[in-house]
Amino acid sequence: MGTYLREASSRKDGLVLDALDRLKREAREKRMDKLMPKTMTVREWEDFVKHVNSAEFRVKRLKMQEVHSKHTTPHTISRKGYARLVMDLQKELNTTNEIDRANLWKDGHKQRRGKNPYPGVIEAFEKLESSSRAWC
Repeated sequence: MGTYLREASSRKDGLVLDALDRLKREAREKRMDKLMPKTMTVREWEDFVKHVNSAEFRVKRLKMQEVHSKHTTPHTISRKGYARLVMDLQKELNTTNEIDRANLWKDGHKQRRGKNPYPGVIEAFEKLESSSRAWC
């Protein structure tokens, strides 16, 4: 639930910044009125807009957008985590031996239900395959 709230807040931040940067007086006021949640007081909304419009917030937002853009290999293990993925793989292979990190990474990043993996993941799979052949 927290993830959804953070995503909604992030989207709201972007919409507010877009309205502040691109729109003029009347259009901006109309847009801001539409963006204000019904559960928020006017004072809370004004504080939120002031915070989002601050230089510190904008710098931090740009930095985090840059960091996020570098994520080319997102994992697809949901909330399971790597520890449970290891247990599942050990159960599937009927072994108590340690699972190879490369195989664990591959399983944690492949798409489920026949979807194509992300492009960054495909490149990483190819690198893993070529390096594993080099070790043999």
